[in-house]
Amino acid sequence: KHGNEGELWQHSPKRILFITKDLNDDEAWDIRSETCRKNHSGENNLRTASRFCKNYLYQIYGLGHTTSEKIINYNDISDKEAIEYFDVSTIARINVKKQLGDSSIKANVLREYIDKYADLVKQQILLLDADIIVSCGSVIFHFIKENCYNLEKINDWIYYCCDLNKIIVNSWHPAYYGVSTKDFYNGMIEAYYEFLQSHTNFINPHR
Repeated sequence: KHGNEGELWQHSPKRILFITKDLNDDEAWDIRSETCRKNHSGENNLRTASRFCKNYLYQIYGLGHTTSEKIINYNDISDKEAIEYFDVSTIARINVKKQLGDSSIKANVLREYIDKYADLVKQQILLLDADIIVSCGSVIFHFIKENCYNLEKINDWIYYCCDLNKIIVNSWHPAYYGVSTKDFYNGMIEAYYEFLQSHTNFINPHR
């Protein structure tokens, strides 16, 4: 978005990485150019018809603003605030399946693709060295847990790597329809807030 993303990531006080399954589209494109705006316009109109975008941006806002002393409630966020914060946040997203996909994929098939690209996926995760990693699906979470970091379970959402001072969020995929966007957000952010109560230093800049 700015042309100096590498430098911004390098010096970010807290990096957030979302790990998703694949690109659900007709042709490949660079997901770093995702704006989450309606009709890809320059206006601050969130593509609310996309459950993925709504969950994705609201969760980024909540993770970025919640502290050990203050939790950001879902109803306190506007679409405009969420998209404006997304524009200035240090966020990365990678897909574990390095090919185009559809709206859904069976767990065993996704596992086969993760195994196929295991070395590349692990390399990407470790090189990005994010502080908050949102694992969008149980198959992805188990790969991270078994191949990347030693994790301590804090609650059903949050796992902590105390050696490196980073957390893994064991989340649903942002496009998941089994729960409302509000309940999805509240579940994640309340669990993160609970973690911060006992790990108050985590909120401090990481670099």
